Amino acid sequence: MAATPDSAPATIRMTPPLLWVYGCGAFGMLLQIGGTAILARILAPQSFGEIAVAAAVLRVAQHVANMGMTTALTREAGRIEAAARALILFSVGFSLLLAGLLWICAPMLLWLQPEATGSIPVLRALAFTPVLAACGQAAAALLQSRLDFRRLGLAQLAAQASGQIGVAIPLAILGAGTWSLVCGSLVQAAMLAALVLMFARPGWRGPLAVPADLLRLGFRYMLLRLLDVSGQSIPPLAITAMAGLAATGSFDRAFALSVMPLDWLATGLATVLFPIYARQTAQAENARLLLPSIALGGGVLFAVAIGMLMARDHLVLAVLGPQWHAATPLLGWLAAWGFLRGLVVLNGSLVEARSSLRFRSWQQAGYVVCLAGLLLLVRPSGADHIMMLLVAVEVVNVALLFWHAAHVAGLAALPLLRSLLAVFYPGLAVAVSLALVLPVTAAWPAATALGLCIGLSALALAGSLYWHPAPALRSLVRSLLRRPA
Repeated sequence: MAATPDSAPATIRMTPPLLWVYGCGAFGMLLQIGGTAILARILAPQSFGEIAVAAAVLRVAQHVANMGMTTALTREAGRIEAAARALILFSVGFSLLLAGLLWICAPMLLWLQPEATGSIPVLRALAFTPVLAACGQAAAALLQSRLDFRRLGLAQLAAQASGQIGVAIPLAILGAGTWSLVCGSLVQAAMLAALVLMFARPGWRGPLAVPADLLRLGFRYMLLRLLDVSGQSIPPLAITAMAGLAATGSFDRAFALSVMPLDWLATGLATVLFPIYARQTAQAENARLLLPSIALGGGVLFAVAIGMLMARDHLVLAVLGPQWHAATPLLGWLAAWGFLRGLVVLNGSLVEARSSLRFRSWQQAGYVVCLAGLLLLVRPSGADHIMMLLVAVEVVNVALLFWHAAHVAGLAALPLLRSLLAVFYPGLAVAVSLALVLPVTAAWPAATALGLCIGLSALALAGSLYWHPAPALRSLVRSLLRRPA
């Protein structure tokens, strides 16, 4: 009997979406790194600091505007078409109200840092980004629920290219300063909304009222996202208050080189796994999919983070330039934080897909409260001390979430521990390869040395995954490399 989409093996259903998510995402990261390399040589750290402060506030606002509906509709895939029109009208209206509130409250940034006057008009302009994103919210959920990551990935890639290459870089060359980044962000948000609407074509004949149960479910997911992004927004705001906008700019560029690639790797896998997890009913299937997928995702994340940590001098010099030397120590801490956050994303996708939202809410609330409390109690003197506290809190956060994800999937402690140990094997292979080559490349040009480090690390990572000693992980890797019939 032929396998139906829901009865087909989960690994087979993962393969095409993963290829599109990571294929488009890889091009997107190349655009991101290339754009960062160009803009870092044109704009001063102060400019990046001004937009980083505004972006930290905006990240929270965007998740409030989204109301958690993208995740809720992905989980309730069969109801997207009927609720599409109501959702778009509701989201756009709510986002306009939120933009007005941000416009009024923008001067409160001066309470954080008196020199942040340039961030006020930036925040007011970027306040309209959630409005643009709301237009494509239902369409993006529809593409994700269909596992149509080809169109979704191409839309994101085209939007990023138009915003960064088409707008931000030319305006920066013409001397627009911080506003080149603002205009690029607005164009990217508008283009993404237009493209996903064109690809998904959500229906426009549904009711005008969003179903109450969807709003309740979306509100619960919104609280989770809000707590999560609040933890991510605390570090740049704390650095701004304690060290100034220039230090925030260095943090922002180190963040773009470390946390953003790691977050892309984790989010790509979690985006594919979430609808698959949501459709699994048997604990045996959960266990069979959870362990190797988390071991694979965590192994890749750990290997990339180790590579960033060991080659951080070459990475900063080659991409940002010598004027950004203050970003070098931050990049190491951010690589560690990015790895831990990736584990949170991977485990959280299972917990949320299985509707275990109460624990996630309390866990994320505890994380934000502990982080903010430690910063107020210790009052660290610099950006690197802030990052040390951040990594320490994140370790505890990962341990709690990993234990609960295993409980949700019905796993015992021993197989869970084995899967956790499997995460570190690819990173050790990368560390050995870089330990051999870094002393040789110390006097080389930074770009040449970085290229060699990336090539050797990629070979070590690929080999360690293909011949991994864990049979389940090795089987998953080889099945992903086989093209399904």
